[in-house]
Amino acid sequence: MPAEAQVDALSLLVAGMAHDPLIRWLALSPAQLFRPVVLEASRAGLLDVTPHGAAVWS
Repeated sequence: MPAEAQVDALSLLVAGMAHDPLIRWLALSPAQLFRPVVLEASRAGLLDVTPHGAAVWS
């Protein structure tokens, strides 16, 4: 998956979860928390990015 798609997915996850109390408690930066998830999903072919959003599949 292109790096641009990974950046898009990470941006969407961070934007959607930045104000979640649990995410804020788990990590100082939501980007630090979600970056490994996005990278691994991308490597495994389990990351979808569309003009309307992103999904990480398991």
